[in-house]
Order: sequence, then C-alpha cells, then structure tokens
Amino acid sequence: MPLVSDFYAAYDSIPCPQQKCLVHLIRDLNDDLLKCPYDEDLKRIAQAFTALLKPMVETIDRYGLKKRFLGKHLARVNRFYRNLFAMTLNSPIAVKLKDRLEKNRGKLFTFLSFDGVPWNNNNAEHAVKPFAELRHIIAGVTTEKGIREYLILLSLCETCKYMGVDFLDFLRSGEQDIHAFAFARNRARRDPDCEYGKPFRPLKPLFQNGQPGQAGISFFVNLFDDFQKFFGNVCSHEGKSCFST
Repeated sequence: MPLVSDFYAAYDSIPCPQQKCLVHLIRDLNDDLLKCPYDEDLKRIAQAFTALLKPMVETIDRYGLKKRFLGKHLARVNRFYRNLFAMTLNSPIAVKLKDRLEKNRGKLFTFLSFDGVPWNNNNAEHAVKPFAELRHIIAGVTTEKGIREYLILLSLCETCKYMGVDFLDFLRSGEQDIHAFAFARNRARRDPDCEYGKPFRPLKPLFQNGQPGQAGISFFVNLFDDFQKFFGNVCSHEGKSCFST
C-alpha cells in the first residue's frame, strides 16, 4: 500500500510506493501565482496541471478511488510530461516548478494505479489534530509514557471513526482487532442471532434519586485516580505535581 505524505524530504527514504499530497502542491502553486501574477511561464504550467487534475477529481467524485476508472488518466499524465519536457521556460520560478514536477513524477499520480489510495493526506492531517490540541493543553510538559499511551488510544479512536465503528463499543467488547470487530458488527446487522448483534449489558446506574450510587462512587473514584496518575505526570510546575498539597 502506498505511503501518502506531504513533500517532507525524510519520507523519500522509505522504500515503498508513495503518493505525494497534491493539495500541498496546488497550495504552493497558488502561492507562486499570487507572488508572480504576470509570470506567463508559470501560468502555462499551472493551466496545464489544472487541466490534467480536474478530470481525475471528477472521476473520483463519480466512481471513488478505484484504479479501474482512474487508470484511464495515465495516458494524459504521460502527455502532460511530454509537453512539460518540451517547454522552453525563461522564468526562474517556472523552471523550479518544472524541476519539482519532473523530480516527483513517480510519486504524484500513484493513486491512479491503486484502489483506495487518496490523492491528498487531508485524512492524516485531520486525524492528528487531537494530538495538536493536547500539546496546547499540556503546554509541552509531559512524559514519554503518557504520550505513548495517549497516542495508542488516539490511533484506536481514529481508526474506529474511519471504519464506522463506535469507539466505546469497541473498548467494551473486549475485542483486540478493530477489523474483526467491524466485520462482526456488519455481519450482526444481517444475522440477528449473531453474538455481536446482541446489545451490551447496561451499566449500573451512576446516580440513584439524584445521589451517587455505589457504582457511581466507584466510577468517579477510579476516574479521579486515573486522572491523577495521568495529569500528575503531565501537569507539573517547578518540578511539583499540580495535585500536590
């Protein structure tokens, strides 16, 4: 399966098929056009690239990320590069863009030859947003163990989200394989007698008559203990835990 990434050079050393994010490329191209609105050489390349990419996006919107339908655009990619190679350019910024397109030729349109490979890494960037938000919450003070445990839960949560599985249901099921759990839940929708089709046993009420019951007291005690263990490592000031008295 190809690696979908931005143009960070470190990814180039990974020995696998790669798909560079075309949204990043388009963004850089737009920035160049805003800086040099009268550069005719740059406009020629931008117009040719737009004419190449637009039908691909329309195909994806209609049929999805399926090589059966996307493969027909490979001939247009080859024609684009033949025309690009034949261009005589005088603008330094246009020459730089041409070199970039030629250098990454084998990584810009990999998605045309695979099923389910996106042409951008928007999903990945969206998935790491919760981690970016956590950095602001903890203000950069944490431990390796705390970050590792958080990233494991974040990875599970985001995987469940993209597979259409409820994260809490997966944790409560005791299953360790998200794909197996998702498959079983889909099967349960077709087979009411399947074990996974049965609802989870209801939890004991946390409150009774407006007051915390025994289950509620145990729940909040355990929750506070977990909270203290985690943030006792994360939130510190001058080497002293924020829970210290």
